[in-house]
Amino acid sequence: MNKVSFIVDFIDNQVTDSHLPLKVHRPKVDKFNAEVELCRRSQLVDSDFETLEPLKLSTSWSFNDMEDFESRQKTICIPLFELPCEEIQFYDFRNRPVLPFLSYESRKVGGYGTVRKARIHEAHYSHIQDCKTRNRTLREFAIKELHTESKEAYDQEMELFRKIGARSESESPRHLIQLQFSYLYGDRYFLVFPWADGNLREFWAKHHDYHLRKDKDIVWFFRQCKGLARALQKVHILTSLSDASKADFKVALGNLTHGKLKRWGRHGDIKPENILWFEKYDEMEDFLVISDFGLTSFNTTTSRSINLILEKGSPRDTIYGH
Repeated sequence: MNKVSFIVDFIDNQVTDSHLPLKVHRPKVDKFNAEVELCRRSQLVDSDFETLEPLKLSTSWSFNDMEDFESRQKTICIPLFELPCEEIQFYDFRNRPVLPFLSYESRKVGGYGTVRKARIHEAHYSHIQDCKTRNRTLREFAIKELHTESKEAYDQEMELFRKIGARSESESPRHLIQLQFSYLYGDRYFLVFPWADGNLREFWAKHHDYHLRKDKDIVWFFRQCKGLARALQKVHILTSLSDASKADFKVALGNLTHGKLKRWGRHGDIKPENILWFEKYDEMEDFLVISDFGLTSFNTTTSRSINLILEKGSPRDTIYGH
């Protein structure tokens, strides 16, 4: 822009990077009124609404200067993502900044959202210190765009991950898909996950000659089966079973059948296509995780039919409600 003198206005108004991007605003909708303001956004406390706070400009900004700045700032206001440990970060991008995606391709459209494969520039996502080991191999991500603009639908999706506790270091959540972060872009909600190399059916197709003849393969097989079973148990029982080795399954099942568990869940769509395969996951090879919680529901014991689950399985019907 070659407008070094404008820096004084940013200093006087105490504008920081957190206030960017600024917005050009016309306070009066009147074709005869040429007044425009350069504003920063202020988030109202306990609200999703923003207010615009005009800057007090001491230098001569023309309308073209303001529009030029508004346009150019988007090329440098690139967000930095933090991959989570216990806390899942949410980013509000209603102002539609340029995102640091090196690639962004459409892959799959489902009933609940569109999933795309994305590669995020490595300078724009950082690891919280305690999570470096878990996330250091992440390079590509699966970005799910919800097919709704409803905040309630987004909250419902997030509730699933809060209830299953899929951010723990324990064994069972590790075999549940790990949500990395979420964001609002414009008026659409997005969830970000690690990108898998395929699903269980694709793993079978690639390793069609796979046989359990080596000790390490047998150990791998039973570890994956145990991990997936514990992960599904975590969804179904929703008690503190994160320390699977300490949990007494008979006691938990007794509480389940006698209605002592206040919250319970059902995945509702367990099949090879919904078990993701990671060729390398942290330091582990051929790691399997349960995904696609679109049909998962969480209910109270008052709405549960124990006989339906123990005797007839979990048919897909309207009880899932998603």
